[in-house]
Amino acid sequence: MAESNGSYSNERLDRIEKIVEVLAGVQMQYQDEHRILLKSQVLMSDNITKLTGNFTKLTDNFTKLTDNFTKLTENVTKLAGVVNALAERVDTVNENMNALIKIVDGIIRKGGDLR
Repeated sequence: MAESNGSYSNERLDRIEKIVEVLAGVQMQYQDEHRILLKSQVLMSDNITKLTGNFTKLTDNFTKLTDNFTKLTENVTKLAGVVNALAERVDTVNENMNALIKIVDGIIRKGGDLR
C-alpha cells in the first residue's frame, strides 16, 4: 500500500506542479500585457496632451481668422464707399467734360476765335 500511496502522491504532486506552472505562465502573460497596457496609456496620454495643444492652436487660429475676416469685411465696405464716391466724381467730371466739349464745339462751329 505504501507504493500506491507514494505513486498517487507523485501523480498528485505532478498535477499540482503543472497547474502551478500554468498559473505562473498566465501570471507572466498578464504582467506582459499589463506592461503593454501601461505603455499604451502613457502614449495615449501624450497624444491627448498634443491633441489638446493642437486644438488650442486651432481655436486661436480660428479666432484670428474670424477677426481678420471681420476687418476684411470692414475694409471692403470702406472701399465700396470710396469707389462709389469716385464713381460720383467721375460722373461729375464727365458731365463737366461734356459741357466743355459742347461749349468748345459751339465756338468752333460758329467760327469763333478762342483768343
